[in-house]
Amino acid sequence: MKFVLFIEGDTEKDVLPGLLKRCIEPDLKRDVGIQPVNFHGWANLWREARQKAEFYLRGAGHNSDIIAVVSVMDLYGPDIYPPHCATAKERMTWAKSKIEKEVGHDRFRQYFAVHELEAWLLSQSSVFPKEAQKDIQALSVKPEEVNFVRPPKKRLHEIYEQRLKRGYQPRIDGAKLFRAMEPSAVRSKCPIFSAMIDELIRFAKDSEP
Repeated sequence: MKFVLFIEGDTEKDVLPGLLKRCIEPDLKRDVGIQPVNFHGWANLWREARQKAEFYLRGAGHNSDIIAVVSVMDLYGPDIYPPHCATAKERMTWAKSKIEKEVGHDRFRQYFAVHELEAWLLSQSSVFPKEAQKDIQALSVKPEEVNFVRPPKKRLHEIYEQRLKRGYQPRIDGAKLFRAMEPSAVRSKCPIFSAMIDELIRFAKDSEP
């Protein structure tokens, strides 16, 4: 059994399948596959997700092994939101409702990293280089509130440049950090992430024979 995972780019492809498996499988006591589909940019994902979801859920790509099709985007970055959606909650609610309604299938879900994938890393300062840990700790109380003005990746760039004298590299540094972090730490600090994991576990349990 597997999830089909729609993602924005290469960093997500590197880290999300492994992270999701580590979060989901302990509750299931069995292996769950994660098949990433890389859209190479949020704009492509937003534009093509409906067609691709149709392919996997109703079309030629459909098979009985698919638990659900799930899409994960950064909340920060896309310019899809209408003017009246200013807060993170408003933007996430609007976008999730819009795309799920358009796909129109009970085994499709749209999720968001609030505000970026790197917010989840901020939940566990101990995985970072020692020089950066104190600065990360200041952001780790509520990582999902690190915001649209100075989002998580920008904060990490600033901290790395100041403390390590180099920039933060998402595919190199991020991949290493995601492998080191404990899923329980992310879930305890990131309620939106935790709610996503809870729903994926329910999907997987419901698919069991």
